[in-house]
Amino acid sequence: LNFSLEILGRTEMAQLDEWHRDFMRDCIDPLMLPLAAQLLAKHRAAGDKLVIITATNRFVTAPIAELLGVETLIATECEMLDGRYTGRSTDIPCFREGKVTRLNRWLEETGYSLQDSYFY
Repeated sequence: LNFSLEILGRTEMAQLDEWHRDFMRDCIDPLMLPLAAQLLAKHRAAGDKLVIITATNRFVTAPIAELLGVETLIATECEMLDGRYTGRSTDIPCFREGKVTRLNRWLEETGYSLQDSYFY
């Protein structure tokens, strides 16, 4: 994991921001289907708590969650010091059993449960 995050520690934030913009424009925006927006709106209208849980790191997924209007993101965390990425991860990676651990911790901290949950 740290090997794959190393590039974040070697790259200036301005370049990372540019890569984010390009990635969102070229890879994510074309995938944004009206039906997905409608589904999210339906869940919001029903008062459902929207959560994204993913093994992919927060650097990649935070802009996607923001675009979707999903405030709660449980993702593999990238360490930052003094406003820069270090190239290392923090916390338990949100992968395999780590994803279950992170979800259970979030459920305990927030008081939510998986009863009547939807997963996509």
